[in-house]
Amino acid sequence: MVGRAAQGRPWIFREIVHFLATGTELAPPLVAEVRQKVNIPIVTGEAMYSKETFAQCLEARAADILNPDIANCGGLSAMMDIAAMAAPHGVAIAPHNYNSTLVGFAATVAF
Repeated sequence: MVGRAAQGRPWIFREIVHFLATGTELAPPLVAEVRQKVNIPIVTGEAMYSKETFAQCLEARAADILNPDIANCGGLSAMMDIAAMAAPHGVAIAPHNYNSTLVGFAATVAF
């Protein structure tokens, strides 16, 4: 899905996972290849289920913004660990919360 940010900001690809996924998790090297070829921020992470996959994504320099879903990635402590891993890489965190339960939503607010 491609969406246009408000006030003339650049186009942003959102969840390129749909055509780059292998199995149920992201294929970071493929996303990194796309990121190198486009001049727009890449946002991904809502379909990642482990800190290890986020680490692979960061090592591959596959994203400008990560959006882990607190209900998928292992909870609040895992999300805090992911944010700590992302900081040295200059990668922003924007929590995803579309399919989370009320408890997931409350935890995301606490983040």
